[in-house]
Amino acid sequence: MKRGYMDWNKELLPAGVLENRRRVLMETAVKAGADAVVIYGDVYSADELSFYVNYAPYWCNSAAVITADEFYMVTGHNNRVNPWISTLTGLKEENLLAAGFKVPVKIAESLKDKFPLGGTIGIIGKYVMAEVIKELKNHGFHPVMLDSLVSGLLKNTDEAYKKTAAKAAAILKHAFIQGEAAYDRGGNSKTVAAEIEYDARKNGAMDIVLYAAYDGQEFGLPVMKEDVGGHWTLYGLMQYLGVWVSLAQPFGINYKQAEALLDRAAGWLIPGAETAGNMEGYEISVKRVTADAISNLNEEVKELCENQIVAVSAYCKSDGIYCEKMYCVTGKGAIAL
Repeated sequence: MKRGYMDWNKELLPAGVLENRRRVLMETAVKAGADAVVIYGDVYSADELSFYVNYAPYWCNSAAVITADEFYMVTGHNNRVNPWISTLTGLKEENLLAAGFKVPVKIAESLKDKFPLGGTIGIIGKYVMAEVIKELKNHGFHPVMLDSLVSGLLKNTDEAYKKTAAKAAAILKHAFIQGEAAYDRGGNSKTVAAEIEYDARKNGAMDIVLYAAYDGQEFGLPVMKEDVGGHWTLYGLMQYLGVWVSLAQPFGINYKQAEALLDRAAGWLIPGAETAGNMEGYEISVKRVTADAISNLNEEVKELCENQIVAVSAYCKSDGIYCEKMYCVTGKGAIAL
């Protein structure tokens, strides 16, 4: 399985939090002209589904459907999986529509039963199956993408999001500590990356990807090299309960100055402050982490908001040092997670 495992930590993600997230989403979608919202996820990308429903498909695809007065799911499984999905999502089994390989058709048919005259359907998901759009149109609906709407909602995060981000950052940091131990034992960039991924998944990571940069080059996938005892940087992006975090750290070189500079720079990050600049020879930048880096969805933050979760990085081109950590923006400066 690509995703490791899922859980429902009721301390981090109570049922009421999920319900409130869906309520706010639907209220905002209605203002944007949508009659219903479809949140799509599959085995490749299901962050939004995890965030609003606490479910990520381990097989094929699934979708959550939200209207003004109803919430149900269309799953790419059969009915025998429903009890498990019910445990994770809190949905009653009668609100789980098992569709097998016909998720797009079932989504459209179920909405047609509720909106026989058609309407506007908001679609959320980083990568949405083309058949979903096609079937909605075939059944008389007007589908519109609402990803920018979700991005706006996440500028100010709820308390559960902050707690989840802190937990995720701790998982990733612990994994990098294990990576340091592997480096000290004579590991190369690929074996160190493997140790980091193993430890992160063991402790709850649902998605994780690691990139390596050698000799000041751009980040790419770690490769087997004769670099034991050498200098390279690993960049990790990890998802836990629908929340992404990142951490970048050099190996084989002292980076403590850069890490301390990160914390000092973060102290200036308050709502309304500048989000990019230079400090003691380092380029400082701020971005939101919402996906693995391949998708180019981790955009730079132009405007800081209270309680926003951001990644802050420091890069010194001449020394080849790049560091990145997660912070929460407050009125007194950003605090490291």
